[in-house]
Amino acid sequence: MKTLTPQQISRLKNMFATAQQALRSGLTSQAEGLFRDILKQAPEAWDVHQQLALLFARSGRTDEAVKHFRLIVKANPAYAPGHANLANALAESGQLDEAIAEFRRSVTIDPTLIGARIALGETLRRASRPDEAAAVFKTVLDQDRVNHAAFNGLGLVYRDLEDLPRALECFEHATGIAPQSAEYRMNFGAALEKYKLQDLAAEQYYEATKLMPESLDAIVLLGKVLQELRRYDDAKECFDRALMLKPVEPELHERLGFVYLDMGDAEHAIDEFHGVLEKHPERYMGMLGLGRGHMEAGHSEQAAATFETLVNKYPEEGSGYFYLALSRKFKENDPIIPQLKAVAEKSNKDKRSETALNFALGKIHDDCKQWDSAFHYYAAGNRLRNQQSDYKPEEDEAYYDSLMSVFTADFMQEYQECGGTSNLPVIIVGMPRSGTTLTEQIVSSHPKIIGAGEVVFWYYARTSMPLLLESDAAYPDCMRQITPKKASTLADRYIGLLRKIAGPNTNPAHITDKMPHNFVNLGLIALLFPNAPIIHCKRDAMDNCLSIFFQNFGAGHPYAYDLTNIGHHYRLYERLMAHWHQVLPGRILDINYEDTIADPEYWSRKLIAHVGLEWDDACLAPHKLERTVKTASQWQVRQPIYKTSVARWRHYENYLEPLKEALSYEEKPDER
Repeated sequence: MKTLTPQQISRLKNMFATAQQALRSGLTSQAEGLFRDILKQAPEAWDVHQQLALLFARSGRTDEAVKHFRLIVKANPAYAPGHANLANALAESGQLDEAIAEFRRSVTIDPTLIGARIALGETLRRASRPDEAAAVFKTVLDQDRVNHAAFNGLGLVYRDLEDLPRALECFEHATGIAPQSAEYRMNFGAALEKYKLQDLAAEQYYEATKLMPESLDAIVLLGKVLQELRRYDDAKECFDRALMLKPVEPELHERLGFVYLDMGDAEHAIDEFHGVLEKHPERYMGMLGLGRGHMEAGHSEQAAATFETLVNKYPEEGSGYFYLALSRKFKENDPIIPQLKAVAEKSNKDKRSETALNFALGKIHDDCKQWDSAFHYYAAGNRLRNQQSDYKPEEDEAYYDSLMSVFTADFMQEYQECGGTSNLPVIIVGMPRSGTTLTEQIVSSHPKIIGAGEVVFWYYARTSMPLLLESDAAYPDCMRQITPKKASTLADRYIGLLRKIAGPNTNPAHITDKMPHNFVNLGLIALLFPNAPIIHCKRDAMDNCLSIFFQNFGAGHPYAYDLTNIGHHYRLYERLMAHWHQVLPGRILDINYEDTIADPEYWSRKLIAHVGLEWDDACLAPHKLERTVKTASQWQVRQPIYKTSVARWRHYENYLEPLKEALSYEEKPDER
């Protein structure tokens, strides 16, 4: 190598200082040029290689960074930070196995390089080697019990392994030690979401947005979980903030539009979707949202026209036909029917789209009173859904047995001190399609009551109960470890959620929660809220079960796609409700859908009296209530109370033998 004169060395030092100043000033191109010029004259200037490699790494030019870091470790094999830097660059470029080897070399040379150990653990996690990753993070924590990065890394490992209790414990430590880390809070929030603790996840995402007010990801995550929690005002605020950061992003406008729909503000939703489609006329979700907006607003012609445009532009997508079928009534000669059948007969559709098409055709043929064809298509759609379902009747039966064995009258008496005094919630339960929507419409027509719809809380509460109670036993067995303090914590979270759903500047006497399957959770709810009114909606079993079969329900109803399974589930529901009546004498008002249809005023008065309020004539016109209904019952509640849904199953009687058998149905002589 050519020996440099003192003058050359001095000049190169000045160039190096100038390059560093350029870096500090953000002039990376100038700095890179100076570093390269130095290396032409002094190729073994390792500090220059180091600066150039770091520059490449920061700017995402990982291949060039790797090349320079390799030169450094080759010349200085005992330099531990060099191996760590090379490993980081290799990991960034996706060369995980070689990165792991270099990290191991660095910490072997210098065991005090805690940052390299943490990076090793993270790279092992990315390489799907969770056991090794966990061991590395635990080694760090053995040396440093307050290392937040190690707790965060270990939490990510446990999250990947679906060991959510330990993941949550680690993230709680990480955020406790480093509360100003938005990254840790977002990781914590994601784990809480996976554990079905949406309300607590929202708290972590909220803290992350305070720490990083310009983080679009954090704001959108918060908005999504708030929307799931039905805290629509807060979700809207989040998406408004997101649009301030990225005002031309059509997906954000669509998200805001769907929040408006959830809020019952169809007109603003329509405006939002119109704005998207003016600039992006081909966006599927924009058209779908616009059609739904018109449907919610009662603009049946505009809704149908929008969905017809949607299916013409996306003829292979079943969801458009599904909503088109819901948007209006059909007659036999409707030209959309052969078009829909032609699409349905093609074999290259995905299962989700094929399912939606069959449910659409079922509804259309039902409109046309073509009962045989309607059942054929409904059955086809349900067969497709059932193939994706994993309903095990024996598991439901065992679970209901466990509920009845824990929540006995003696248990409720023994733990009565866990109950609070609030009577704010009005709990409306029953099988889906049993009249819960109509019942809530009647009750929430009272000026002192606000309807919250189907509140997402108690399912998540019971699944997370072992964590809350720090118990190794699953729910409901863990309930034997409940304390008044823990009960109060859970009750306060529920009340807080109800009030947030009701919205600011409201002070109702009661807020309804009409999640139908809360009949499973009545033991827990009644224990925490001994003063809360409970209303049980009942309907003729055959009509109820057939109506379930005709709904394209989501994954939360795995029993709903097979007549035998529906009948079995219905019998379990009846058995469990009989138990609650025995355990909670006088707490539950049964209201029959058919009775309400026959004599709405009498039963409306019974409902209001059960809630404990004075009568108000507004409860006689629930269809005039200014609130959008977010269930499959939206068509019905927009109409005055009617009788056409009673004994509907008679049209399909020839196909219902499996259901009758599962229900042990015996027809009475006077029923025909």
